[in-house]
Amino acid sequence: MFDFTKGFVKLKSIPPRQVMPLLEGVLVEGELPHAAFETVRDKVIFTSRRIIAIDVQGVSGVKVDYVSIPYKRISIFSCETAGAVDRDAELTIFVQGYSHPIRFDFASGVDICKISQMIAFYC
Repeated sequence: MFDFTKGFVKLKSIPPRQVMPLLEGVLVEGELPHAAFETVRDKVIFTSRRIIAIDVQGVSGVKVDYVSIPYKRISIFSCETAGAVDRDAELTIFVQGYSHPIRFDFASGVDICKISQMIAFYC
């Protein structure tokens, strides 16, 4: 399973349509991606039902680990907005049944408040 305790290297925003090929067979009927972010190889997608973390493994990148975090399992979350010196934003979520907080570090320019609103709406 993907090790969330290491966190991601600054996720940058990408168009949700760009990740649609990766989500074939993963999304359920009526589920839509609303926001997508990526590092060099990994991706995080916020859909209308859950957060999907995609961890591309190995040198060839053929093996892929999909981790699904349903919004209804999120008990607490916090957002740290970018500042003058630290231009990155951070999202920390606590998931029922998982002992460690899950942290996502976003590159500058990501609207962390919009992500926070989406999580609050779907929780």
